[in-house]
Amino acid sequence: MNGMGQAQQLSPGVQYVVGTPAQTPVLRVLRQPIHDSEELANAATATNQLFTNRQTFNSGAAKIFPIDTNMTQDGSLGTPLEFDLVGFNHEVQRGVAATALTLAELKDVYTKAGFTWIFGQNTIWLQTRITRIPYGVGESGSVSTGVVTATPFLFSNGIPGAKNIFSFVTPDRKARRVNSTESFRCEVPFRAALVMANTQIQTVYMVGILYAGI
Repeated sequence: MNGMGQAQQLSPGVQYVVGTPAQTPVLRVLRQPIHDSEELANAATATNQLFTNRQTFNSGAAKIFPIDTNMTQDGSLGTPLEFDLVGFNHEVQRGVAATALTLAELKDVYTKAGFTWIFGQNTIWLQTRITRIPYGVGESGSVSTGVVTATPFLFSNGIPGAKNIFSFVTPDRKARRVNSTESFRCEVPFRAALVMANTQIQTVYMVGILYAGI
């Protein structure tokens, strides 16, 4: 507070920008990740592709917007959207009740899965194990010993926190700009068949700044 006992007003940040190139529309600046999901099914060996089909999972089941995905176009952002990509998160959803994810299933995914990020047709920009891509924000707390430990609702890859991401910034610490027409996708390959009692859902998050139409 100042000497008059009044709270100081914060200066507003950037709220609008002009798209690239300059003749594109004025865009809103949103601190919003882009995400897409795919199923982790028992005995699955085929590489999962994310951000390529916003309507259905591999099984044909419908994706629910914006829970399973917030993509508005398959494989690219779509006009006039732009995105400053700074990192990634990967989440295996816990499920509910009788179909809840078990610790054994979670360990199976992290033992067998990889993570590949591709721009364009087949230009690989990142290739690593899925264990290198943290959950980010997630449940945190303690669990008493006993049968409840069989359903690890509080287990996550990495310490839960908004800043815990796999950093994708350039060597000079700048975001990677994704324009409206640039194609991209994430591939999650498996070294062997998954062992899952129930089909679970994985979600990949592109973390950064979204520039959206007014």
